[in-house]
Amino acid sequence: MTRSRNQLIVLAAAISCISFSYPAYAQMAGYSGGSSLSLDTLPGEKGSGAFGSEAIADIMRPTLIMKQALKWRDKVDKIRTGKGRPVALDEKSVIAVGLMQPSVDLMKEKKYDEVLSNLKKIEMTGSDDPEVKFFVQRMRAAVAYASGNDALFAQSMEDVVAANQSSPEDQMLYVQVLSYEYAKLKNQPKTIEWTSRYLTEGGTEPVMRTRLIHAYYRNNEFANAARELRADIVADEAAGKTPAQQDLRLLASAELKAGNKAGYNSAIEKSVTYYPKKEDWAELLNNVLSKQEFHEELGLDVYRLMYKTTPFTTSKDYMDMAQLALQTGYPAEAKDVLSKGFKAGILGNGGDAVSQKQLLKIATQRAAVKPKALAREEAEFLKTKDGGGLAQVGYVYVTNGEYEKGIKLIEQGVAIGGMKRPDIAKLHLGIAKALAGRNGDAIQTLKTVQGMDGTADLARSWTIYLSSLPTS
Repeated sequence: MTRSRNQLIVLAAAISCISFSYPAYAQMAGYSGGSSLSLDTLPGEKGSGAFGSEAIADIMRPTLIMKQALKWRDKVDKIRTGKGRPVALDEKSVIAVGLMQPSVDLMKEKKYDEVLSNLKKIEMTGSDDPEVKFFVQRMRAAVAYASGNDALFAQSMEDVVAANQSSPEDQMLYVQVLSYEYAKLKNQPKTIEWTSRYLTEGGTEPVMRTRLIHAYYRNNEFANAARELRADIVADEAAGKTPAQQDLRLLASAELKAGNKAGYNSAIEKSVTYYPKKEDWAELLNNVLSKQEFHEELGLDVYRLMYKTTPFTTSKDYMDMAQLALQTGYPAEAKDVLSKGFKAGILGNGGDAVSQKQLLKIATQRAAVKPKALAREEAEFLKTKDGGGLAQVGYVYVTNGEYEKGIKLIEQGVAIGGMKRPDIAKLHLGIAKALAGRNGDAIQTLKTVQGMDGTADLARSWTIYLSSLPTS
């Protein structure tokens, strides 16, 4: 019953024709058969209601700055007129305050260079008053924004936050502004710094987590990106939500680039679970097959799941699976596969039509005589209490369409034990129950498969497939 490594190479090649080996993940192009991923614009960064350029424009309107200037002008007037309680304002600050209103007036006239010049004069007064400094910082930020100087705007906003002269709500808003601005500037380390600060300080805008993940990814911090994506996906699942397809794609790419093969495989499994496509299935089966521990006896089992999940489209697919089934003692299965290939119009045409018909003839002949030999083997294995033999015979019965008889024999074989690879028998038992329409029982059986030789991977893949089927 041993499959040759050459047969596995053929199978791997067949799968890779469907999966395209998925190099696209490494280039962040998404699945080969799907739409490409784009990290250029986050959801909610454009349009009304979004935290983007429109929102920043609203924040940076000079209303608050003008209010500050008026507040300082009132202080100066009180000092000059002696009205009310004197305000402790030194001479330097009084001069500085006198330059504030002209700055606001120039700002309204869009004379940005003159505003900046005036702000320098305020700084040259030498006033150490924190509110004077804060006025300069905010006004400079407003000028930078209005004139389109993104770098100056970002630096000025950092100064505004560092001054800590705003309310907690405004401080959080300014941190969010900096996150957006540095993302716009494609400064990934700064984007990470300010987005992380926003989230650490209790910010709850969902787009900010997405921005952090994208910044990690763009900054080649793939392990960090994957960690955050996993947390989001786990949270979605715990809340009964379906993880976003883009998150799953990005997770697969991040895990692959981080060198986390197990994490990559897990991401592909989740993609297949929530968004099953033939390309996804091909990649998942290719991952199973490419594992170093994969046992060659499972080659036909990979074909069996491939047959269910990635419809064959070439004559080679049908012929390779049928030949492997014949070689390993499953002629009825080979006949069924070939018959469907002929019915689909994929076999029986072209230069290989004669050999294809000949293979179907051989499979049909062997399938016709197999039951007698099978009955003899069954009797012999029952007599000698050969668990492995019974499990093998039982699965042949299953491929002959005698599901319940085959299931009973496999169960007897598993109970007797003594098998070199008991997980293969358990895997076949689960598949047999699925073919018999007992999907719930099948899933429970498949969950008991623990082998590290590819059996557990295939059992998990079958469970994903069965779980995706509509319930009757």
